[in-house]
Amino acid sequence: MQNFYFKSCSRISLLLVIFFFSTTKFNAQSGNASLDKISLTYNGQVGLREIKMHQGDQFNWALSDTNQNVIITGNQSTLPNYLFSTPGKFILQVTALPSIGYSECNHGGDSGIFEVSVSALKVVFDISQITFLSTLDATHLVQGVDLTIPMQVSMFNTQSLNTSSFKVRMQGVDCSVQANIFNPQIIQTSGNYELKVHLQGQAKDQSYIMIDFIDHLGNISTYYHPTEL
Repeated sequence: MQNFYFKSCSRISLLLVIFFFSTTKFNAQSGNASLDKISLTYNGQVGLREIKMHQGDQFNWALSDTNQNVIITGNQSTLPNYLFSTPGKFILQVTALPSIGYSECNHGGDSGIFEVSVSALKVVFDISQITFLSTLDATHLVQGVDLTIPMQVSMFNTQSLNTSSFKVRMQGVDCSVQANIFNPQIIQTSGNYELKVHLQGQAKDQSYIMIDFIDHLGNISTYYHPTEL
């Protein structure tokens, strides 16, 4: 009987030890879990898609600095209109609420915590004002076609932006065209500038193409050429 008692105690102790280490490991993994990241330019806004919500989902949100000081709180109607007007890193906590009129197609989003990085630099390409210095077609592309596109650069404070960090790519069916920026600039003040690009390569006749202009943060502005090559 005594041996049974000690064996039972030993077994319970072993189970408690296993439970303790399992719980500790779980908590450690949870504490070290990486947050979903959202990158914005200053005066940018967070969309529902970025926080994995849909139109009609009900949720509350709270924005804090990295020291966990709450800056502002709100609900689903106020987040899309909130401007991140100060550069830096922030923590956005989204708390999902039960959806009204639950159905299999409308189950609401999930709660989540996001790290929002707001850049002090903002670049806006004016796709509507793109200019080609020669006809953009398959024949001219073999020799090379130059283009210019206006861009508006906004800086929160004194910064430096090197446009050689931008990327340009031309895409289309059976299209193999290199795009090179030939006026790289180091911009230090807000204002209006131009990006000049040289396109050269092979493209299929009578195909449609598009050109992506990619800024320093990886944001893409796409130009769709309205006519066939």
